Amino acid sequence: LARRNDVLQRMADQGYIQQATADRTKAMGLGVKSNRYFTARRESYFFDFVKQELIDRYGAETVRRGGLRIDTTLDLRLQKLARKAMDGQLGAPDRAGAIVTIDPKTGYVRAMASSSRYGDSKFNLAASGHRQAGSTFKVMVLMDALRRGVDPNRTSYVSRPLSRGWLPTAPDYEVHTFGRTYGGSMNLVTATLKSDNTVYAQLDADLGPDTVAQTARDMGITSP
Repeated sequence: LARRNDVLQRMADQGYIQQATADRTKAMGLGVKSNRYFTARRESYFFDFVKQELIDRYGAETVRRGGLRIDTTLDLRLQKLARKAMDGQLGAPDRAGAIVTIDPKTGYVRAMASSSRYGDSKFNLAASGHRQAGSTFKVMVLMDALRRGVDPNRTSYVSRPLSRGWLPTAPDYEVHTFGRTYGGSMNLVTATLKSDNTVYAQLDADLGPDTVAQTARDMGITSP
């Protein structure tokens, strides 16, 4: 503002504009509204996640000194949609959820949202909440099958309850579908679309859990 007013006064002094014009323009202000859009920390969980990644890679002292420019891949529109997908959908107030959306082509994190609020808890459930993989692990089983030449369209199993003893190497291993409904014979494509636990348990047994575990490691899984 001061620089603009200085330019206006110089223009008036040198006769390019009338003094009245300069005075009137200086009194108008810049016509902009200040806001914190580019300085507000809107996604604190993700901010902390990125900060920890930087510390792990470059060290705490480097990060503490500042001066770094960090461009992230988060999509604020997808963040809102992720939270909206969880709001009121968890079934009970003591349940928590998290969503992470990653672009498989680039590995960019597009959304990292949690049902909890940063003001209530600083724990990032999406990044630090170690839980059983659940149906996500079907991806590892399917990838192992693909690596070994299994055709998902031509490989079928019977969707059925797997009672104790169905797998001799794990006699206490029972498997059911989430809804306790079963679709009979189906190929791996259909089993994937239905997220059928019993079909994938049988596929895992045929492939061998050790090879599936190695495929998971090769895909970047580091947890036990």
